Amino acid sequence: MKTTQTTPNYVVFDDTLSDSMEPLHDYVRRMPLRSPHAHSYQRAWEIDDGTPMVGPPVYALADRRRTVVPTRQTETLTFYPTRSPIDAVLSKLLRSAKRFEPWVGVKGEDWIGISARLAVYPANSGLAWHDDVGPYCGAFNLYIHPRWDFDWGGELMFLDGSASKRRRHAIPEPTRRSDPLRGRTLHPREYTRSAGSFVVPVPNRLVILSSGTTHRVGRVRPAAGRIPRIAVSGFFIRPGQGLA
Repeated sequence: MKTTQTTPNYVVFDDTLSDSMEPLHDYVRRMPLRSPHAHSYQRAWEIDDGTPMVGPPVYALADRRRTVVPTRQTETLTFYPTRSPIDAVLSKLLRSAKRFEPWVGVKGEDWIGISARLAVYPANSGLAWHDDVGPYCGAFNLYIHPRWDFDWGGELMFLDGSASKRRRHAIPEPTRRSDPLRGRTLHPREYTRSAGSFVVPVPNRLVILSSGTTHRVGRVRPAAGRIPRIAVSGFFIRPGQGLA
């Protein structure tokens, strides 16, 4: 695994997994995928973000001696090791934690667990601007599709500089009445003065980003055809957030 880009808000590694990703492709074919809104509306996705799909989450504890408290009484939790191909991803993250401490903090102190699940974006799907705050001190994406062309879109995009650590403000009332599903957004003085960057979803590329970094997934272009953008995505979970 080699470091290919570093910024204050994210870091990029290439050649992340040393073994073939074919077992992960089989895992994708076997896993039940559903809309991220299957249980409730997830505001990270806008209503026009297409038809993304996600798999069931898997959790890995930084310290396996810890106990686990489900966030909902009805929630069924699956834990690493699962004896399935996703274990290779979780194992790599746990073993490489020192390399991304500047972005997500210290394993076992700043974060005590990892959540991971498949995130599949077919053509004409994307993810709106958002930041991963609250119970998470960071997030990750490992791209596992067999190939990707630059012209297919699906880039992971970032707001750079001060605007990335966004200061949210409420949607003005006239806009709220016309778009009731929206909650908060950037103030115009932030996005009109900001620049950005993007990361192409190259296969076997891992991106780690800090909590609060404003980012989005660019829409996958029709040129991708039947080949979806596939990632194992997840979060680094702070202490006291369901993993006790």
